[in-house]
Amino acid sequence: MTPLSDLSQDRGFLLGDGLFETVRLYRGRPFRLGQHLARLEESAKRIRLAIPQALRERVTDALAVANCVGDGSLRITLTRGAGPGLLPPDPPGEPTLRVEVRPIHAAPGTLPDGSGSSGSRGVYESGLEESGLEARILGRVDETALTVGMKGIGYLERITALLLARESGAQEALLRNGAGRVVGGSASNLFVVREGGLQTPRVEDGVLPGITRQVVLELVGELGWGMELRAPEEVELLGADEIFLTSSLRELAPVVRVDGRMVGSGRPGPVFQALRSAFRGRVAGELGFGEDSGREAPGPSGES
Repeated sequence: MTPLSDLSQDRGFLLGDGLFETVRLYRGRPFRLGQHLARLEESAKRIRLAIPQALRERVTDALAVANCVGDGSLRITLTRGAGPGLLPPDPPGEPTLRVEVRPIHAAPGTLPDGSGSSGSRGVYESGLEESGLEARILGRVDETALTVGMKGIGYLERITALLLARESGAQEALLRNGAGRVVGGSASNLFVVREGGLQTPRVEDGVLPGITRQVVLELVGELGWGMELRAPEEVELLGADEIFLTSSLRELAPVVRVDGRMVGSGRPGPVFQALRSAFRGRVAGELGFGEDSGREAPGPSGES
């Protein structure tokens, strides 16, 4: 496989021709690694990108030293490798694979957390991730693209949207799809609480099938709460009782203002808090840190 040190000829660097996965590590243990690898392999199949035979061996080697990092992430980057900048390459080159373990660092305006007794605390225990984020509706994704649902390395639209949101004083960007519906954050899935139920966009609306999103869907089903799979219109979003985002690194993050307008009470709501607790219980249970305590929680209307 081509070493990533020679970026000048790598198609990931030249053309954004590649995929990546970010796996959350708790005390060095990966959460839902199998689902991340399955998503990577399925996406690679769709774009006709060969999976190196050494992938799982490289992941195993990286995890062997992950205990030194504690809470962190496992980043897997796969590109079509070095070769001429042709569309497509002729002949195909050897893929480039990079697997690395990274520690979790706090974002600007937040404080880094400790490891916690359960080993399943969030990325940030104070600051914006606790008091809530302000978001701007900016940018657009194409729900009709051939690559919809893939975690490709080309994030220019999302990065630009986030930069513009931050310039306006917000901390996050929410993107629309071609139909004008709001589908997610710059690197996260969107959940809305309104009229006694939850709502999240479908993959067909132009979103990534997030791993944390899937866990939340499982928890909502187990709790017997209502869930509608549909991207909200902007007016529905602005009238929500609660909004929160999900991603592997952030886990669940509340949004308390959108385009300068307060969401609900302007504080992280009870549904968010219940699902965050349930999520952390699920992490603790699956990784062997303690009991899975995510079953008893109040519903969107306050019922248990």
